Order: sequence, then structure tokens, then C-alpha cells
Amino acid sequence: MRAYDDIIDVRTAPTGEFASGSQFLWRGRLYVVRSVLAQWIELGRWWTSQHVASGTSQHVRALTEPESRSISQAVGAVEREVWRVEAAWGAHAGLGVYDLAHEIRAHGHTHPYQWRLARALD
Repeated sequence: MRAYDDIIDVRTAPTGEFASGSQFLWRGRLYVVRSVLAQWIELGRWWTSQHVASGTSQHVRALTEPESRSISQAVGAVEREVWRVEAAWGAHAGLGVYDLAHEIRAHGHTHPYQWRLARALD
């Protein structure tokens, strides 16, 4: 499986979940999801995030604040939802397996999801 971090355009069901028939546009090709193989949440590597550059004291302070939702958010961890799908880009193209991911929005954020192709086995 190859790792990527490419921004993709995703068209899912109205609920925001993947199902057969969902689509994504990657590198100028439209892929149609044939099946969903798995779905999970990944916790990002907070020690490499931009939050670490701001200093440890901010993380310690965030852990003691009552409005902190979770330790992972307080230390700057990024959680992302990943969908592993089987998809093809043409009627005659073979199926590939793709991991499509987006960061989970923090409470109160109103920006839309930014989907990325995380990994591919095609």
C-alpha cells in the first residue's frame, strides 16, 4: 500500500457516510465506490503537529481547563476518520483499495470536511 496525502473531492450519501455509488475525484479521475471495506478513527501524531511548536506550557494549561473535551484534543492531537473503500475509475478498470480520510471537526467548527487520499493499493 502506498501512502499519499492528496486532497480529493468526495461525494458521499447525504448522511456523510460512504456507500456503494459514492464517488471521489483524484488526479483528474472519477472513482466510483463499489464497496466499503472498513471504517475507523485514527489518532494523529501530536508530537509532530504545529501545536507542539507553541510550547509545552500551553498543553499543560489546556489539560487543566474545564472546557477541555479530551486529552487528545488538549495536547494537539488530530483525530481523523478513515474509510477503506474498494473503487474503480472506469467501467473496465480494475478495482483498487483506497483509504479516504478527513480530520474530525472540533466542537464548534463550521468548516466543511477536507478529504484526503491517505493510502492506495491499486
